[in-house]
Amino acid sequence: MRDPGRREQILDAADAVFAQAGYHAASMDEIAERVGVGKPVLYRHFGSKDGLYAAAVERAGDQLVRRLEAVAAQRAPREQLRAGVLAFFAFVEERRDGWVVLHRDGPAGAAAAGRLRELRARLAATIAQLLAREPGEREEALAHAIVGAGEALATYWVEHPSIPAEVVASELVELVWPGLERLAGARV
Repeated sequence: MRDPGRREQILDAADAVFAQAGYHAASMDEIAERVGVGKPVLYRHFGSKDGLYAAAVERAGDQLVRRLEAVAAQRAPREQLRAGVLAFFAFVEERRDGWVVLHRDGPAGAAAAGRLRELRARLAATIAQLLAREPGEREEALAHAIVGAGEALATYWVEHPSIPAEVVASELVELVWPGLERLAGARV
């Protein structure tokens, strides 16, 4: 029987090792050592290094999507966008290892690649819902652009943490909002 608590410990250790070393250089031995178990425990829980990486990506992605979904209660669209961007950067700040795992060099053709595509689609769908109650193709396209801009800015920010998260988040909102507002006005 797999222990869910042990699984979380393994994923925490994997986040740290993958973030530090990257997928290819990460060692299952080091992950097992950090958790205080033998490698067979890792393989029993995840099947392979690729399976462990995919599970780490999925966990980090689920946490991020839940944070973004939580801001949907904001009433005004600009408030929703700002709250969503702040939630995104708070996640990156609190879970740097998880963020690096999401955006570091994963294995080519791995299960993680599919999970990353799914995650980006979920993030974009969540953002599209923040842009319009019933998002169409236009909102979905813009949501993908916002996801891409957010990912690029967060990756830069992780390497330059002297900039406060609130400043980076506000600047992204200020960059994106005028265009969204102009498009919304064009529809009326």
